[in-house]
Amino acid sequence: MSKRGRQEAQVDVAHAIEVLCCRSAVKGETEGVSLTPLEQQVVALKESISPHVILMVACGYRVKFYGSDSRAVSRRVGIMCIPGHPFEYSSFPYTRLDLYVHRLVAMGYHIGVADQESAAMRAADGLKSGLFTRSVSQLYSRGTLLPTERVSNSGGSGSSPGDASKTAVEESYAGAEAEEGDGNAISWPEPHVSPSSDSGTSELFLCFVDAGRCCSRNGTNGAGDASTRARPLLSVVLVSFVTQRCLRFDVRGAIELEDVTQRYDIAEVIVLTAQPPSKECGSRDVSSQRTTVSFLKALPEVYATVLHHGLPLNFGPTANGEEDGKDVSVSGYVYAAGQSIDAAIEAYLKPYRLDQVYGLLCARGGLAAESLCKNEEAAAASSPAHNYASTGSSLHCLHLPGPTLRALDVFHSSVGLRGSLIGLLNHSITPCGSRCLRRWLAAPLCERSSIVARQEVLLYLMGHKDNGQVEDLLRECARLGDVEAVVSKLYAERCQVVEFVRLLHMLRSASVLAAQLCNGESDVDLSSSRPPPLLAQLLAVVHGAAVSRLLEGHAALLRTAATTPLEFFTEGGCAVPDALLPHLKARQAAETALQAELEAARKALNLPGLDYRTICGTPFVLDVPAGKCAHVPPDWLVHTRTKTNVRYHTPIITEQHTALTAAAERLSLAATAAWKQHQRDTVADAEVMRVLAGVVEAVASLDALRSLAVVSQHPGYVMPALVALPACAPLSSTSVSSPVALTISQGRHPILDRLLPHGYVSCDVQLRVGGAWLLTGPNMGGKSALMRMVGTFVVLAQMGCGVPADAAELPVFEGVYCRMGASDSIIEGASTFLSEMDETSRILRAPQLPHSLVLMDELGRGTSSFDGAAVAAATLEYLLDRRATTLFVTHYCYLCDPYVAQGTTGGGEGEKKGASVDEARDVTCYYMGFKESDTSSPTEYGTKPSLIFTYTPCRGVTPSSFGVAIGREAGLPTEVTDAASRLSAEAEQQHRMRQDLDEVRRFLSS
Repeated sequence: MSKRGRQEAQVDVAHAIEVLCCRSAVKGETEGVSLTPLEQQVVALKESISPHVILMVACGYRVKFYGSDSRAVSRRVGIMCIPGHPFEYSSFPYTRLDLYVHRLVAMGYHIGVADQESAAMRAADGLKSGLFTRSVSQLYSRGTLLPTERVSNSGGSGSSPGDASKTAVEESYAGAEAEEGDGNAISWPEPHVSPSSDSGTSELFLCFVDAGRCCSRNGTNGAGDASTRARPLLSVVLVSFVTQRCLRFDVRGAIELEDVTQRYDIAEVIVLTAQPPSKECGSRDVSSQRTTVSFLKALPEVYATVLHHGLPLNFGPTANGEEDGKDVSVSGYVYAAGQSIDAAIEAYLKPYRLDQVYGLLCARGGLAAESLCKNEEAAAASSPAHNYASTGSSLHCLHLPGPTLRALDVFHSSVGLRGSLIGLLNHSITPCGSRCLRRWLAAPLCERSSIVARQEVLLYLMGHKDNGQVEDLLRECARLGDVEAVVSKLYAERCQVVEFVRLLHMLRSASVLAAQLCNGESDVDLSSSRPPPLLAQLLAVVHGAAVSRLLEGHAALLRTAATTPLEFFTEGGCAVPDALLPHLKARQAAETALQAELEAARKALNLPGLDYRTICGTPFVLDVPAGKCAHVPPDWLVHTRTKTNVRYHTPIITEQHTALTAAAERLSLAATAAWKQHQRDTVADAEVMRVLAGVVEAVASLDALRSLAVVSQHPGYVMPALVALPACAPLSSTSVSSPVALTISQGRHPILDRLLPHGYVSCDVQLRVGGAWLLTGPNMGGKSALMRMVGTFVVLAQMGCGVPADAAELPVFEGVYCRMGASDSIIEGASTFLSEMDETSRILRAPQLPHSLVLMDELGRGTSSFDGAAVAAATLEYLLDRRATTLFVTHYCYLCDPYVAQGTTGGGEGEKKGASVDEARDVTCYYMGFKESDTSSPTEYGTKPSLIFTYTPCRGVTPSSFGVAIGREAGLPTEVTDAASRLSAEAEQQHRMRQDLDEVRRFLSS
C-alpha cells in the first residue's frame, strides 16, 4: 500500500473509532491497521442512526456488537466483550435475537437491527461472492416493541437468515427424512415472553413534549394567583401502542407535569424541537449521551427538572454504567418549520414502523386537548372498559393530582411495589386486567350508582356464587398471553399467525364459559343467584351475537393448526392470493425435477430403494453404498464419505435445490406480505375490530373486578357504605352543619397494616363533610399515617373495593388533595416554602373544593414560625369558608385557640378538660395519643419525659409538641436537650402569659 493509501486507511480507522467507540483514537492506535469491508459497512450503518441507539449487526448465524455498544451490552447482559483491533466486539447466536432485543429494550435502550440479505436468494441471482447487503430495517424501543413481539424474521418462521428457506424445503418435501416425531400432532409454538417483569403489564406510554412551541403563559387562572414567575405552556402527547390510546395535555407548570408523570406509566420521553440542540462537543467523542441530554436541556428548566427527578431517565449506553437501573429512555426529534406536532410524531415513528399506526389513532379521533386544571382523569379513563365498569353512565372520576398520588403511595413508594397501593390491589390474571386496574386506580369513580354496581359484583364474587367460572374464563384468556397486545399488533401489522389463531380459540372458549355463567349452566344451580347487572353486561359482551358471527366467519381457520403465513393461506380456508401462485408453481416445478432426478438415480444405480436423506443439515443427499460407487456417473459431486457409504449430489440436484430454496424464500416473503395485507383488511373491518376491542375490554374489567374482590375478602375488610353528596351550591360559613360524615370505625392503613411486623394500630375517625379535624401532637405519633389512611380509604371505596375496618361510611368525594411534607417535593430550584405554596395554591383554586377531601400536613413549616403560622391559619380559614372536608395537621398548637372554648391542660391519653369543638365551623381538635413513662426525671427546666405513643387520635389539643423528647430519644447530646428544654419552657410560659392577657382584654372590652 502506498503512503497515501496508508494515510487514508489511518484516517478511516480513526473515524471508525470515533463513531463506534465514542472516543478519539490514541497515538499509534491507527498505525498498520485498515478496515475490512464489513467494518466499513458497520461504520456506515452506525452513522445512519442516532448515537444512543445500540446497533446489532447480523453476520451469518451470529449477531455482533461493536465498540462502545459491545462494552455496554457485555456489562448489562453478561456476554463476553472480545478485545480487537481497532475496536472490540461481542456476539451471540442469531437464534437468540428475540431474547436479547427484549432484554435490552426492557433496560431502556434503543436497538437497531441490521439484517442481511438471504444467501439462498443471492445464489439464485448468481451472486456467489462479495459482501452481503445489510441495512437497519427497524428500530426498537421500550415503547415501540410490543409485548411478546418477535423480532427475527417477522414473517412468522422465526428462523435466522438462510434458515427459513431450508426449513420450508425440509418441511414441504415429502421425500425428506423425518428425524423428529411423526408430524401428525398439532404443535403450538410457545409465545416469546419478554424478560421484563413489568413491561408486559404496563401501557408503555411514549411521552412527546413539544419544546419548540413551548411559549410563555399569557395569564393566570384567577386574580388570586400572586405568582409572577413565568409558567411556559407545554404541549404533551402520550401515546401507547399497547392499548391504542393517545392523550393530549396542555401543561401549565411543574406540578401539572408531575400529575402526568405520576399517573401514567411512561416508558420513553421524546423531546420535539424546532432547532437542533446545542452540542458542547463537535464530535462523537466523550459520550453518546450528549445528544439526548442536550435534547432534554432544550426544555424550560422547570420542566426538565421534573422529568429528570420524577423519572429514571436513560440517556443511552455509557462505559461507566450511568444508565444502569434506569429504563425510561430519552430521545429527540428536530421537526421542520411549519410541521405540525402530529406530523413530527409520525416522522419520528417512521424508523420504528409505527407512523401509520399513529395516523390511524389520529383518524379514529379522541385526541381533544385536555387541561390538567379540569377533570383530566375522565379523559384518561375514557376507554370502553371503564364505561362498562361505570354501567354506561356519563363518566365522572375522582380528581387525584400528582402530589396526592405520590403522598398516598398509589403507584410508587420508597420500598418499591410492595409498599404501593397498586401492589396491594393487583391480583390480576391477565395483563389487560392489570392495566385496567391501574386506570381505575388513577381515576376512581365519582357516582354512587356506578360504585355500588361494582360493589354488587364484588360481593357476588366474594360469595363464590359464580362457582369459580369467572376465574376459569380469565385463565382461559391468560393462556393466549397478552390478549390486548395481540389486538394492538393487528394495527401495527406485527401479529403472528399463531397468535391470531390462538385469539380465535380464546374467543370461542371464553364465549362458551361466559354463556354458561350468564345462563346459569354449571354444576350447581345458579338460577337462584343471577349475576348482578354489571357482571351480566360484561359477560354479554364476551358471548354476544357479534362474537358468534366472527367465529363463524373463521370456522375453517379454527379447524386447522396454521402457524405460518403460508399455512394460513394454504390450510386456513382462505383464498390463495395471486402473488403466491408463481412461487408455488416454481416450488412445485423444483420438487418435480428433484423427484425425477431421484428416479433417474435409482435406475442408474439399480437401487429401487434409494431415497433422499438429510445429513448434517444438508438435504437431498444420495447415500450410495460403497459397492455401487462404480456405477456412479463421473459428474456427480461427492458430499461426504464413510467406511460403507458415499454421499453424492448430482448437478441437477444442486441446481434444483438452489431453485427450490429460492422459490421457498420468495414464497415465504410473498406469504408474509399477503399476511400483512390481511391484517390491514382486518383492521379496516370496523365490525371485527369493535368485537375484538369489546371482548378485550370486558375481560380486562372482569379481571380488575376479580382483583378487587380478592382484596376485599381479606380478613378484617368490610364493604363501606357510600353517601352521595348533594349537587348544590357550596354552603356558606354560616350554614347549618352537613348531616353527612366520614365515619371509620377501627380503621387500619391497608399498606402499613401489611408491612409492619405487628400491624397498624386501628383508630376511629368521624369527620363531618365541610368540617375539619385540626390534628396536633408529637412527631412520630402517627399524624401523617392517619391522614394517609383516610385518603386511601376514599380511593379504595370509590373504586368499589373493601377497606380494612370494622365499619365505614364514606361520602362520595369529587377530589382528594394532599399537601404533605415539604421534603417530598421534587421541584428543584425552588425553596421548600415556595414548593409548599405552589401546591397549596393549586388546591385552593380547585373548582370542586366544596366536595373534596383536603389533607394538609404541617403547612408553613418551610419559613419562619410567625409567617408559617399565619399562612396556615389563613389557609385553614379559607378551606372552612369553602366548606372543604379537611384534615389539618400542624405543630402550631395555638391555631386551635379560636376553635376551643376552654383549652385542654391534660397530657394523657383520652384526657378531656374542656370543649374542643367549634360547632359553628365544624372544627374538631384532636391530638395523637401518648403516654409518659414513670421514669421521667425532673430537672431545673422541667421534666425529661419518656414517651410511649398510642397512635390513636384523642379529643383536645396536645399540651406540648415534645420535640425535645424526640430529640433526646434520637441521641442528641444532653447539653443540647437541656438547653432546648429551658428555651421551650420559657417560650411556652410567655405564650400562656399572652393568652391570659388577651383573655383579660376581651373581658374588659365586653
